[in-house]
Amino acid sequence: MIQELQELTKDISVKARTAINDLIKVDQTSDSAKRTKKLRKVMQKLDPETIRELFELYKKTSDGIAEGTPELL
Repeated sequence: MIQELQELTKDISVKARTAINDLIKVDQTSDSAKRTKKLRKVMQKLDPETIRELFELYKKTSDGIAEGTPELL
């Protein structure tokens, strides 16, 4: 599983990697109101290219999960 994720993310940009790390930090916020505020702030900072890149990565990983690819489960 780890190797599969590393393969999927090896070519992503620094901006996309930073955005993923920021989103993970936001997701760990326990207070719902603070989490929403932080999420809005992270998303507003993203440029269209980074959003597109994150969406493409999401499609790759969600397709694998939907197809039951064991490496992504």
